[in-house]
Amino acid sequence: MKALVPGETCHVIKYHAAFPAVGVVEPWYDFHGVVVKVNENSAIIDVSKSPELTKRRIHATGTGRINVSVKHIAEKMIPGTRGNSAVENARAQRMAVGKQVLECYRAGLTRSQTSKKLGRTVNYIIRCETDLGIACPQEMSARALKPDGTIQYFANRYQPMLKLGMQKEKLTTNQRLEIGGTTYETGHWVIFEGVARIKQEAAK
Repeated sequence: MKALVPGETCHVIKYHAAFPAVGVVEPWYDFHGVVVKVNENSAIIDVSKSPELTKRRIHATGTGRINVSVKHIAEKMIPGTRGNSAVENARAQRMAVGKQVLECYRAGLTRSQTSKKLGRTVNYIIRCETDLGIACPQEMSARALKPDGTIQYFANRYQPMLKLGMQKEKLTTNQRLEIGGTTYETGHWVIFEGVARIKQEAAK
């Protein structure tokens, strides 16, 4: 692994946060910080300005610094990036990934599918959405095709039956039912930017 250099920005692949006093005990993935000190098997990382971490997580550290195992720090360093420039670099990277996220959503993929396809964590995808102002696609499991040509989508297969007053019933998989001139059917759709698309299979 390339030697860690104090003052340079590094990419932390994984960190197990254990701050029970403030209720934060969880794994953190894919974030950047500035190397403060290098020990034999770990490094002190300043994450006080990390663009990927939430204010809650940064506050949980108490000092804005964490001790990370070197095996959880990516080999590729970001030389000469300090303070605000490190934040800008990380943001630029998210903006680039965000464009890929947008393409995936327009192709009918969900957030979790996009996460797998791009090899990024769901939290990272959410940060990209925030930077570009992208809304998360909505998954739908049923729809009603009305006589006037309009289509109403439902998040689950129970909703059409509730609408018809059959509270304990639900449409089954791949069912098509016509009641009062309206056709109800089940399937898998993703609504994004006001357009309903057939949900695509995630990339293997």
